[in-house]
Amino acid sequence: MAWVRLTCLAIAIGRVPAAQGAEPPLEPGFVGSPGVDADGYPLATADKRVPLRLLRARKFDSLESWMNDLQAQFEMDWRKEYWPMDALDAFGNPDPTLNALLDEWVDAKPDSYMALAARGIHRASLGWYARGGKWAYETPPESFRNMRQEHTVAFPDLDDAVTLHPALLAVHRALLSIATANGAPTALKRRLLDRALVECPDCFQIRAAFVLALRPRWSGNYAAMAAFAAESEHRSTNPKLRILAGFADTDRCNLLRRVAKRNDEAREACDRALSFGETLNALLERGRLLERSDPAAALADANRALVLRPQNADALTLRARLLARQRDYAGHARDVALLRELDPVEKVTKRDLAWAAQGLASDAGRYRRAGRTADQIAALEQAIALDPDSLDNHLRLDAALVGSGEPEKIPPIWRRYLRRHPKDARAHLELAGALHHLGQEPQAFAEAETACRLGEATGCAIAARQGGRR
Repeated sequence: MAWVRLTCLAIAIGRVPAAQGAEPPLEPGFVGSPGVDADGYPLATADKRVPLRLLRARKFDSLESWMNDLQAQFEMDWRKEYWPMDALDAFGNPDPTLNALLDEWVDAKPDSYMALAARGIHRASLGWYARGGKWAYETPPESFRNMRQEHTVAFPDLDDAVTLHPALLAVHRALLSIATANGAPTALKRRLLDRALVECPDCFQIRAAFVLALRPRWSGNYAAMAAFAAESEHRSTNPKLRILAGFADTDRCNLLRRVAKRNDEAREACDRALSFGETLNALLERGRLLERSDPAAALADANRALVLRPQNADALTLRARLLARQRDYAGHARDVALLRELDPVEKVTKRDLAWAAQGLASDAGRYRRAGRTADQIAALEQAIALDPDSLDNHLRLDAALVGSGEPEKIPPIWRRYLRRHPKDARAHLELAGALHHLGQEPQAFAEAETACRLGEATGCAIAARQGGRR
């Protein structure tokens, strides 16, 4: 199929290897598990890294074709509703580096509904980020004003996109989300829902967005949530809609955990919600609730959430914390690295990256003591990829490569570090030593002189000795 070829092209710009042992393998550009769930929905979905990488590479033709094909696949089978939605959700993070790139895409393809949808969804996320995640009474008026400003900018793109292509359920959901955030009456939100249901009467995600908009925190109530869940199940043949009946209990679980601190009752509410079927939100609520008291059960919930919704940032964040606490540093670093690519502003801090790198360095030390040099080097390379400013990890990798008989790999490592830290005397000295051992004396002399000028006495001694040999 066309989408297979296009996805292969997308992956050519850089792909994280699939997990070993996954049989049968997924098509390139998809993440998750093979097969379908009990309701007939594919367990795999679009890999959010693909559209972000294509956008950053400015491969707008490939990006456009790939995303249009995902949309076409969904329009032929509504059970694939997550495919174009997840691809567009890749842009739903507040990374400011996306702004100019999305403008370029729209400028390059001004009639593209996908480009407009992507930019609108990104700008909507900027509004949510401006508001923050605190309760309304804890949020200053300025934050609400900033949110409204961003949403005002997002609306024209979203409206134009859905006018050009009404079957963009991701855009309908974004418009419903904006209406909810800005206090729209329930009647308006219902009109937005009905407009979307004309395009896909059986779709789950737009109904899930509407039932969440009926929560008490958005001026709704649990009776309205229950009534809508019952209406949805009655009017559609989609068996997944039965799960909507658990959304009110998921909200109760959240409030009992966060506000009332009544954990036993919160657990009961989460369990009731999950009795209707597993949902991402219910599993996350229960996982957060059990994070301290039963970390093994919390990890099971986080893992299950990621089976349901691969690459969900909240589930990855929860799992990363749990893996770090059980000293699975490689797993923790894997999730942090993925979060950095998917949502580098809201979900990952420099402290998170440094902590993940420190854990990998700890693993590297264990591998060194066990004589597993290749594993030691791999762990240190991953640590440096997460925290490229760590001098200590560069020194450890230098030593490991010397021990493995691969000194030719050392100079590029120090040169990359020095591009970030050109005045680090120790790094210039280490590069001088590496070049000397490779017989590259003129370059080694120049690096030793630089180290000397930056205050490294050993560099001065080396430079003087090498200069005397000339």
